[in-house]
Amino acid sequence: MKVVKEDSVVTFDYVGKLKDGKEFDSTEGKKPFKVALGKKAIIPGLEDALIGRKENEEFDVVIKSDDAYGPRQEGLSQEIPMDILPKDIPKEEGVVMQLNYPDGKAVLATITKVEKDKVTVDMNHPLAGEDVSFHVKILKVEEPQNND
Repeated sequence: MKVVKEDSVVTFDYVGKLKDGKEFDSTEGKKPFKVALGKKAIIPGLEDALIGRKENEEFDVVIKSDDAYGPRQEGLSQEIPMDILPKDIPKEEGVVMQLNYPDGKAVLATITKVEKDKVTVDMNHPLAGEDVSFHVKILKVEEPQNND
């Protein structure tokens, strides 16, 4: 039976839940999630929880906010003129949208206030400050592909 290592490629199904039991993400009805570990492609707590597990293993893990989507940070609010927002984004409180920086980096932002000519957005990840849990079933463990 293959064991997950720090550089393994792992394919797994999962259900992610908040502390109150509300589901925030899942592969149910979708393709399983496939990730190369060690590339910071998933939250640190989940990556740590996968290491040492075996193919076909099923487990539950609770991940504190610091090892999930990070703590909420003050000062990440910004006002954006209404006329530069994409037309297809509803201008309503609670709407989550993706903002792209000039360097190509993308960040999720939540509209927290709507005024006549501008919106205020919070650029904390929507799950920042939240402890989360995952139910995981490891489907496949592969050695990394060396493309050197």
